[in-house]
Amino acid sequence: MKITGKKSLAIIAAISLLLVSQPSMVSAKSADTNNRKFTKWDYYSYKYVGDKLQRQILPSQDFNGCNPCSWTSKDARSAKSFDPIRAQAFKAIKAFGSNKKAAPSTIEWVPTKNVQPSLLKMYKKLNTDAINYWQAELSNPLPYRLLIGTEKDRAEVKTRLSETQNGPSSLQMMNNFFDRYSKLQDYEKARPVGGGMPGKDTLISNGKDIYLVTYHVGSFTTDQKVFTTTTAHEITHILQIDRSKNIGYNNDMPPTLWEGSAVLFGSGIPMSNVAWYSDELDHQLMRFLSNFATEVPMKTEADAVNLLVKAERTDAEVSIEAGYYLGAVLFEWLVAKYGVQKYLDLLDATGTAPSFNDAMIKAYGVGKADIYKQAAPYVLKNYQRVLKVFNS
Repeated sequence: MKITGKKSLAIIAAISLLLVSQPSMVSAKSADTNNRKFTKWDYYSYKYVGDKLQRQILPSQDFNGCNPCSWTSKDARSAKSFDPIRAQAFKAIKAFGSNKKAAPSTIEWVPTKNVQPSLLKMYKKLNTDAINYWQAELSNPLPYRLLIGTEKDRAEVKTRLSETQNGPSSLQMMNNFFDRYSKLQDYEKARPVGGGMPGKDTLISNGKDIYLVTYHVGSFTTDQKVFTTTTAHEITHILQIDRSKNIGYNNDMPPTLWEGSAVLFGSGIPMSNVAWYSDELDHQLMRFLSNFATEVPMKTEADAVNLLVKAERTDAEVSIEAGYYLGAVLFEWLVAKYGVQKYLDLLDATGTAPSFNDAMIKAYGVGKADIYKQAAPYVLKNYQRVLKVFNS
């Protein structure tokens, strides 16, 4: 989940070790539609039935009336159930991706031997959809190499990473996560894990440039127990690398830009309805609150602006995390107001602009201070709404 460039920061992808769900609003046993609102402990299981994404209807806390839990592609919450800005952002994301006409991309799938078949099938669907979403927007399309490795396949992962010039630089990150996966308790293995890291690379065998995306998962991870938002997040980083000329964190380009927007599109591209998209964004903001809810003041719009300013930095954990999760809300507001094409214009501007502020002015016509001030009410509203759930 990092951008590689002349000046880069290794930002490690998060692993989710969440608890069981809280009481259900309706019994899942007789329902084929989700009616259950987002709660503090929720995590979500997805699978594809054909090309249709389904989510498991969450049970009551004691799992009564849900053995096994039902699956559904329906959610009772319509766009009217959410803030108009959230609904408009989702609408803009889905509209931008519809009816894309791009030359098909070349994808080399490199799963290690202990990757679960159901997970590989799902990753192929999720990655292909995300690649197709952005393919027409790449200025320099390259073949993709998608490496998926587990903690039981360290030697194979090392060999595969050695096949590209930059691949070995990912080995320590992969092994760090493999160490964590190998130590998980059985109850922890039932929860979603996984993450990845993208970059432009070169095959040693023939000298050809490629986009390399390395995914780390557990050998125990199935399609139903993986972060469904990870793949579109990483492929959005490929778009960023391409359109920004791989500027990375040079010229003070912030985590807000790279990670916040990747979190946004990671949730928007794969989700089939606004309710699940909203749940995923709320769930990720909950990650920030789990670490900083008592440390970050967020009572006024000025507090929201201050946190967005802090999220531009790369020298503190709170700044980087805010870049991911508050950055997603900021870019949601920008996409709702200006559309996806302006986001692409911003990426283009970062390749030549001397600062993030200059890139903002070039793309949106206003500087970051004005944008932060305008977006602050929405950022504050979402923060306080999810904080209320977190404290419940």
